[in-house]
Amino acid sequence: MTSWWNPTSWFGATTAVVAPTMTDPADAIELAMDSIDALHSKRMHLLKKSADLLKEAKEHKSKGDKTRAMACMKRKQQVDTLARQLEGQLLNLEKTSMMMDSTATTVELAHTMKSGSDTIKSLMQDVSVGQIEDVADDLNEQMVDAHDLGEALARPLGVQDDPDAEDTILAEMDEWDRDARVDNLPDAPETVRSNNDNDDGNSKVLVPEEEEETKIAVEI
Repeated sequence: MTSWWNPTSWFGATTAVVAPTMTDPADAIELAMDSIDALHSKRMHLLKKSADLLKEAKEHKSKGDKTRAMACMKRKQQVDTLARQLEGQLLNLEKTSMMMDSTATTVELAHTMKSGSDTIKSLMQDVSVGQIEDVADDLNEQMVDAHDLGEALARPLGVQDDPDAEDTILAEMDEWDRDARVDNLPDAPETVRSNNDNDDGNSKVLVPEEEEETKIAVEI
């Protein structure tokens, strides 16, 4: 199996990562994630190696051994250069992984939508707009018939009352009220004609008290 990353052993344990030649999106994304993990591990190892070389150079410098200190610093520069390269590669690989994941999601969504469209087309082959309109018309007719049937069942049964009978009864009741008012009217007072009224023919209406006084006066 060919590895596309094969650093020397002093950069850390090597991890063989197979170049992504498969076409399955899930496998490609998984491979990219494995590569990201491997690059991250190598970069962290290089950073630790750089820190160790810096510490070693300072120790040689403190002992007055400038030659060894210089050698450590040169190795540190090489390690830092590789670490920066790995950082750039790691960033690019992460972008590629996210792009693959986004593209795979988009393609899967497109396939799902196409499958749904094909299913709808298949279902629509069994029915047409005209058939739907016919069904709707049939339902409307059935609803109208059902309404008419309900109205027929709700009609009163038996002999119906004369529509004018109620008016006749009300008129008769009004006549009762008029008769009752006439019966409750007071009696009309009697008219007494005096002897002095014979010339002009005028008469005076007397109330009962005045009538009684008049009789007494006549008797006297």
